[in-house]
Amino acid sequence: VIALNLVLIGIEADASYAQQKDHLPWAYVTERLFFFIYCFEALLRFIAGSNIFKDIWFFTDMMLITIAFVALWILPLTVGNSADGVEKLLLVRGVRLLRLVRALRMFKHFKVMWRLVHGLISAGQTIISTTVLILVSLFVFSCMAVELIAKDDKLNEITETKKIIDEHFSGIGPSMVTLMQFVTVDSVAAIYFPIIINQPYLCLFFLLIIVVISIGLMNLVTAVVLENAMESAVQEAEEERSSLKCKVKEAIPELLKIFVKIDKDESGIISRDEMASVHENVLPRRLMDSACVGSILDFFDFLDVDEKGELTQEEFVEGLLNLCLLEMPIHAIQTLKLLHLTVNICRKIDQNLEVLRARTLGSIPDKGTNGDVCSPGLLWPQES
Repeated sequence: VIALNLVLIGIEADASYAQQKDHLPWAYVTERLFFFIYCFEALLRFIAGSNIFKDIWFFTDMMLITIAFVALWILPLTVGNSADGVEKLLLVRGVRLLRLVRALRMFKHFKVMWRLVHGLISAGQTIISTTVLILVSLFVFSCMAVELIAKDDKLNEITETKKIIDEHFSGIGPSMVTLMQFVTVDSVAAIYFPIIINQPYLCLFFLLIIVVISIGLMNLVTAVVLENAMESAVQEAEEERSSLKCKVKEAIPELLKIFVKIDKDESGIISRDEMASVHENVLPRRLMDSACVGSILDFFDFLDVDEKGELTQEEFVEGLLNLCLLEMPIHAIQTLKLLHLTVNICRKIDQNLEVLRARTLGSIPDKGTNGDVCSPGLLWPQES
């Protein structure tokens, strides 16, 4: 709806300019139609809950609706035809495009776009500071330009440079506007080239402007904006981690309830037979989709990496959390479980080797301290 509204705004502006008319019949109808749609949306959001009063986007929408209401109905009734110019306020509706981008932030392809828009909004203070700094710098260089260029007798005697001085350096205002071109390096050669040819020492002045404003200041601004964007990204990542922790805390009791439902013998371990006896609806559909499995037994096999035919409560809950909340691929979960299994096997091997070493030295009996029986066929190499 927002995108269509913006397209119609552009068509209306183009058509009104081409026809030299302030009002178009179809634009009159569509404008009021969109107004009622936005009012209905705001009403639904108000009914939905009280969290809207903490959302700045809701207040932005309400401000736009208020402007449209005043421009479409209140002012025409109070001041008549003279309110036609007030309808230009409706161009503020274009701000709703930012809300459209916000709505699309959940899609992977628009995530970068949202970060750019959010970075631009969060860099408002930096942009204002940059504007003030540029204006101050231009004012200082404009004063220098008036002293060094406008008051130079030799330049005023030459017709070509005299014309440039009268047009570009006749005062502080024209000088600032002229030097503004140096910020973007916009066709400045025609200005400084004749002056430098006649007064070579002024090349240091123009070089200083280019180095300080065009290169140094603009690169510094880029660095500050980039730093703000990185800080915003870090803050967003922290918020996502905090949100994930809250989701995990909320999900663990539900997952424990699911485990209790499946564990019918209350042994604390889910067997393959117990998993096969329950209906697939006991698990959330998102879990089945995340694991890309067709049946609940296939899901059990994914979690049962060591193929023991049973799942402990810890293995069950951890596997579901990784699949559902952490969005970890199933092969990564299996790899982690296999690594844990490998570590446990290596520990047992180390324990058995220690037992064999002790047996070879004759310090302990055939059984280890943990009750593991040593393999009689294994021999420990003779120590030097």
